[in-house]
Amino acid sequence: MATQTFQVTYEDGTSGEFKVKPRHLIAYEDEVGGNLEDAQSVRDAFKLAWIASGSALHFDEWIETVDSIETTGSAPAAEVAVDGGPAETVPTESPSPA
Repeated sequence: MATQTFQVTYEDGTSGEFKVKPRHLIAYEDEVGGNLEDAQSVRDAFKLAWIASGSALHFDEWIETVDSIETTGSAPAAEVAVDGGPAETVPTESPSPA
């Protein structure tokens, strides 16, 4: 699973960087009644940012305080066993040729 981080800038000029953790994914599924693979809307992505932010505000209140949201992330990764040993996380995408 890819690591995703949201950079949120608020209307008051403050900002925060929020890494999506497994508990945030579970909370997202509980909140929207589906999983990220089914997410199709900007609202879905912003809901995940809200959950990752840990805000005590209701989503609709929180989004009113947001000026911008950017996402960053790494290549998707998979855990595989190497030579019968413990699982290791490895990228599932090859680097682009130069």
